[in-house]
Amino acid sequence: PPADILAQDAFGRNVASGWGSADVGGAWTGAGSASAYTVSSGSGQQIVPAGSTKTSSLSTFSASAVDLLVGFTTDKALTGGGDYISAIGRDVGTTNYQARVWLQASGAVQLQLLQGGTALQLVNIAGLSYTAGTVLQLRLQVFGTSPTTIRAKVWSSAGTEPSAWQASTTDATAALQPSGSIGLRSYLSGTATDVPVTTRFSGLVVSPPQ
Repeated sequence: PPADILAQDAFGRNVASGWGSADVGGAWTGAGSASAYTVSSGSGQQIVPAGSTKTSSLSTFSASAVDLLVGFTTDKALTGGGDYISAIGRDVGTTNYQARVWLQASGAVQLQLLQGGTALQLVNIAGLSYTAGTVLQLRLQVFGTSPTTIRAKVWSSAGTEPSAWQASTTDATAALQPSGSIGLRSYLSGTATDVPVTTRFSGLVVSPPQ
């Protein structure tokens, strides 16, 4: 990989339990049972029952500034309260900065910037509609300290990356100013009825922000 790549995973392997190791960045760890995490056909997969969260982390990775790009999709049409899919850009202890995409049963898409469980910004993405199997791209940058800048954008892989950041904010929470690890997360609404839903992540690239 290029010298400026901090982490990278094309998921070009087959793993029946867990995600194994990224191409660059170390071994993945998954919260909960390893059987909920598999790798095949160029994607890292999280099998998510209703009301559950699955998180895959590069726990040995550490950086203070990241530009994270990843593709994602789901294997089923969404029901109930929909699905929440996150890229975590700085994970320190029990809290983190993340960009979370709410995929609603109506097809509407909302981009959220979070500090732990606290919403910093919520943006409804006009003109973007999600259907099962459509690959969306999520890009998140986290950089700086006291305050840290968190900004993100989401778009269809069939389209063009937006030139502007759709969501951007700053935060100075003391616990989140050190370097941290990165991760990928899915939460499926407890009111979802067609379950479980498998989230498929692809083409992860993490580099320093430009």
